[in-house]
Amino acid sequence: MRVVPATGNSSKALLFLAGACLCFGTSGTAQALGPDNSSPLVVVAARLLLGAIGLFALIKFREPKNLPRNLLWIGALAVALFQVTFFSGVRLTGVAMGTVIALGSAPAITAILNWLIYKKLPTIRWIFATCVTATGITLLFLSKGEIKIDLSGVLLSLGAGASYASYALVSKELLNRGVTPNVVMSTLFIRGAVLTAPLLLLLINDSAWFFKLDSFAMILWLSFISLTLAYFLYIRGLAQTSTSNAATITLIEPVTATFLAAVILREAITLGQWIG
Repeated sequence: MRVVPATGNSSKALLFLAGACLCFGTSGTAQALGPDNSSPLVVVAARLLLGAIGLFALIKFREPKNLPRNLLWIGALAVALFQVTFFSGVRLTGVAMGTVIALGSAPAITAILNWLIYKKLPTIRWIFATCVTATGITLLFLSKGEIKIDLSGVLLSLGAGASYASYALVSKELLNRGVTPNVVMSTLFIRGAVLTAPLLLLLINDSAWFFKLDSFAMILWLSFISLTLAYFLYIRGLAQTSTSNAATITLIEPVTATFLAAVILREAITLGQWIG
């Protein structure tokens, strides 16, 4: 296996990460366009299972025997928790609010974890970018409008931000140890799918919504566009830049989600929240 170093904030990394985030940003809207009575937990489990199969089919890899198993399962848990907390948070707070909180908090959480684990302090440029983000999130909370803040949804969205940051750090650690991007991505998502597969048992209780055309369209998009394609691009960008830079670049995702929520879903967004 070859070592994949962080080579700075290259234009190639930026393109990969930006493309990934445009795909990520469609997730909340795709879920919202599905059946109103769909279960977020079932959607998550189906999405992760199909998305992992898509990744496996796309890259066709063999998992090496000498991978750090503990680290892999920590990363897989982060993958699974992100899916559960993000889609549950979006359902409670709305696409725009849930995505902005989840992804807006990820850079700060990433920096804190980087400091706690590696004693690595962020750069001045990164601190400035994150302060701008924090200001935006504050404006979202302080702006008065028709959007109702749901505390449970906010906490779930923050949990999604923490899970996202943990996944990025585990992935970067594996890359730094010489694991190739394809192996990192596939092993984490296949294990994540194993962890969430039991949620599909919820279909036994209420499966009517699952077999509708709009349900299939929603799950296929969430699986193969906003997961398989998105993470295929994401892991390649992450291999060429730092986790802190990658987390900041992913703020393209909440911008995409907010735009789609306002234009397609007609979510009420005030001027202050647009500025945020």
